[in-house]
Amino acid sequence: HRYLEAELEKYPGIIVETTRPDNSKAIGLPLGPFDRGAMGSGYDLVLSLHSNACGSESVNRVVGITTVNKQLYAISRGIGVRLTDVVTDVMGVSQKPSVYDKAQDDGQDWYGINRGASSVGDPSLILEHSFHTNRAAATWLLSDSNKLKLAVAEAETIAAYFGTRPDGTMA
Repeated sequence: HRYLEAELEKYPGIIVETTRPDNSKAIGLPLGPFDRGAMGSGYDLVLSLHSNACGSESVNRVVGITTVNKQLYAISRGIGVRLTDVVTDVMGVSQKPSVYDKAQDDGQDWYGINRGASSVGDPSLILEHSFHTNRAAATWLLSDSNKLKLAVAEAETIAAYFGTRPDGTMA
């Protein structure tokens, strides 16, 4: 996330705030996912970066999980499709990306980060950079130069989606 933060801040007008400034603390502490999502109040996007895991090493795809909130869904879906396509291309993963949403029985977002962001009116996306249970993907993600490539491509995609050019003009 630090690489992406640095790349996004190269675009005038883009402001980045992280909910986990210190990597030495366990994820979710002292705040849980709902609280971290709600911290995005007033931002154009809450983005949660991850790699996924499953019981099969053969799974090698990028996943985006959007909000179910009808007012925010179009933005979450739009940026989700673009980012999963870009990450798939940059990482060279073998399977097509997947973008979906998931609701609880009460109709709210299943995932706390999305539910928290939605509660304050912000679109959100959980971006899974393939599966760390896939040896090739995990090895690729361990390289700092590869993570920098991802950050550059993700920042370009996010900035373009929101209409910002590197020179600060609007697209």
